[in-house]
Amino acid sequence: MTKTYKDKNKNLFKVNTKLTRKALILAKQLNCKNFFFISSTSVYRKFSKYKYNEKSKTSAQDSYSKSKLKGEKISKDFCNKHKIKLTILRIGNIYSGHEKIKWSRLNVSQIQKWINDNKKNKILKTSNFDTLRDWTYVKDIPKALNSIIINNQNFKLLNLVSPYCYKDIYLMKKISKNNKLINSLENNNNNASYSIYIDKILFKKWTTFQRAFNLIKNYENL
Repeated sequence: MTKTYKDKNKNLFKVNTKLTRKALILAKQLNCKNFFFISSTSVYRKFSKYKYNEKSKTSAQDSYSKSKLKGEKISKDFCNKHKIKLTILRIGNIYSGHEKIKWSRLNVSQIQKWINDNKKNKILKTSNFDTLRDWTYVKDIPKALNSIIINNQNFKLLNLVSPYCYKDIYLMKKISKNNKLINSLENNNNNASYSIYIDKILFKKWTTFQRAFNLIKNYENL
C-alpha cells in the first residue's frame, strides 16, 4: 500500500523522536560530557515576523517542526537528569546545489528547485519576489560546528545560520539563464532567521551565495 503524505509526516515525527532518544542513550553510555541536538528554525515560522532569532516565539505547525520541538524538550530533560551539557542548534535554510529527494528529504530546497527548473529552461517560480530567507551553504555547517567544538564555545541555544539573507528575486535572477521569472503575488511570508550571537561565533568564513553558486556551476557544468 502506498503511503500518503499524511502517513509520511506522521512517520517522520516518530522516527525523529525515536532517534533522538537513542542518540541520548548512546551519549550516556559513552559518558559524553556534551550533547549537540540538531533542531531547525522552522519552529519559528508560524508567527509572522520580518526576521527570527533565538528569542523569537516558537510553535510547531507541521510534523517536522513538531518533532524538532519535541526533540529539544526530550534532550533538555535527559541532559538535565544525567548532567550532560546540552547545546541546541537550530539550522536554517540550507542548500548544496545538487540535492536529491531520495536522500531522505520530502522536498529539496527552494534554491535547488530553481536550479533544476533553470536546467530545463523552465520558468522560475515563487510565491512572492520580496520573500526574505536566510541561506546557508551546506558545507559551512560542519565547519562552524567544528569551530564551536575546538574553541570550547558554550551556547545553550544557537541559530546556526549564515549572516546572509536574500530576497527570492535576487537569487532567481542570479540563477536564471533567460530571466523567466514569475511570482503568484501571495502574501509575503518571510522565512529569515539570524543569530543574536553571530559576533560571538568564531567561525567567520560563511559562503556568500555568489561564491557558492560559482562552485555549483563548476560542479554541475551549468
